[in-house]
Amino acid sequence: MSFKKIFLVVGGIVIFVASMGFVYNLVSRPPEKTNEVILYYGDTCPHCKNVEDYLSKNHSVEKKLSLVKKEVYKNRDNANDMGIKAEICQYYNPAGIPVPFFYNKGECLVGDKPIIDYFKKIK
Repeated sequence: MSFKKIFLVVGGIVIFVASMGFVYNLVSRPPEKTNEVILYYGDTCPHCKNVEDYLSKNHSVEKKLSLVKKEVYKNRDNANDMGIKAEICQYYNPAGIPVPFFYNKGECLVGDKPIIDYFKKIK
């Protein structure tokens, strides 16, 4: 094999490996934090109802946070979005992501008590 052929083969391999590394980096990169404040809930979830009851008695919390509510049991897009937010927070549960799930600018809380305790500090 001539030097030119070896150079072309090695160069091709280097370019291929570099491009695969670039693609892998794009695919495996975790999602970036957003400035959203979202309460994910299920419409028949009793713990979500506790959070909803608290919010209905404390309207100022929703206004101060600019809180967005997203139902996940019936809305697949919202459930997928919740999964992305859980990934941002590096939250992993082999049984799935429970609701209520609260996302606040890159921080996450799970469960009615921690979420309500957080809201009490906002009031």
